[in-house]
Amino acid sequence: MGYEVDLLPVSTGGAAICARWGTPGQYKVMVYDGGTAISGERLVAHIERQYMTTRVDYMVSSHPAEDHVAGLAVVLRKLQVGELWMQRPWAYAARLRTELPAARALKQLADSKRVPVREPFAGAGIGPFMVLAPQRDWYVDQLIPEFGQSAAAPRANIAALLGRLTRSNLRADAPTSAENESSSVLYGEFEGRGVMLTGRAGIRTLEAAASFAEQLGLDLPGKLRLLQLPNSGSADHLSPEVLDRIVGPCRPGGGVHLGERRSRATPQPRRDPGAGAARRRQFRDARHEPPPLAPDARPRVVPGPAGVHASLRVSARAWRGLRRDSARGSFPVNSTVQPQEQLHMIHVVAVITAKPGQRDLILEAYRANRPAVLAEKGCIEYTATIDAAGMPASRGSFGPDTFVVVEKWETLADLQAHAAAPHMAAYGTKVKDWTESRLIHVLEPA
Repeated sequence: MGYEVDLLPVSTGGAAICARWGTPGQYKVMVYDGGTAISGERLVAHIERQYMTTRVDYMVSSHPAEDHVAGLAVVLRKLQVGELWMQRPWAYAARLRTELPAARALKQLADSKRVPVREPFAGAGIGPFMVLAPQRDWYVDQLIPEFGQSAAAPRANIAALLGRLTRSNLRADAPTSAENESSSVLYGEFEGRGVMLTGRAGIRTLEAAASFAEQLGLDLPGKLRLLQLPNSGSADHLSPEVLDRIVGPCRPGGGVHLGERRSRATPQPRRDPGAGAARRRQFRDARHEPPPLAPDARPRVVPGPAGVHASLRVSARAWRGLRRDSARGSFPVNSTVQPQEQLHMIHVVAVITAKPGQRDLILEAYRANRPAVLAEKGCIEYTATIDAAGMPASRGSFGPDTFVVVEKWETLADLQAHAAAPHMAAYGTKVKDWTESRLIHVLEPA
């Protein structure tokens, strides 16, 4: 089963992650944190352009911080969302009912759209992912009473200063706020390859996640291939002991090297050959190679066909000082390789001509029916278009009474089910007297 995990750089406005998995025609999409509204807009663009869908099956808020939640509201407003997983701390403490406005607004928006809202506590399943932490009782009894209490001043970000996490720059007693510790830690496996998402979880939550995984018999050190370092690799969110439990004991000379992955479509900067040779000698001397991808404290925005995304990850084996492990089965961001499902996609171009002066009435009915169509299985795109304003009339113009609906479907069966849907029958009956003609083209990629 193919999978892809894409992380927006922190510099674009907060943490934001999207993922998809499955087989051609059956892909599922999850968003884990949305960053700020800026990140949310970029998430929407990435999902529409790269994943070629307008549906998010699972949307997860790891914790209620505004710079992780605000972007989720953008996704919820602009895309179809199947389920929202978020914590509701105000439900457990009256003093928090006027706090966390962004999180409360997200919950209200979900309710207004009738999107089911569930809480991501340990043991819950979200698609192929399982929530490893926090446990609900610990969250309610210990973390909620600590909300609003200031933790000790955080240390400088190790990723920004050293570009590497080792035993010498981590400690076991680093303090982290209860709000950060409440982050929901998710773990999923794809053909035996583990993926862990951590939000801003601190050491206590990561220890709890490791303990729960051990109770379930999950072999994290043996399976983990992609680990999101919490809070961009902050030294106050990791310890040598917790990394040992999650990715395996650190061997002499081992560590996690932090850096930025560039898009394949972006020209590589010139580098000093001598510096490069020295770097290669350093890795040969340490008997390991740098991981192929790794999170950076302040990664730059990478321009490319998909817009502004950089795909980042850290290989679990890098901590142990072993050879790098590439993630087969993932789709690289900004790759020029066509995803397999695009080869089987069905394209529809429907040219609708209204009786004189009736086009606006048909378009009004179309807009009312569109949400039901987008919610159908396999619907990727369903967009009405008209002649572009400002363009001179030509033989190719459709004119004031015609509009064109551009559709994309995962399979022909999905399109056939769409044609037989009750809401399409009702729509057809409503616009019948306003319609002059319909010309439908059903196409597939050449």
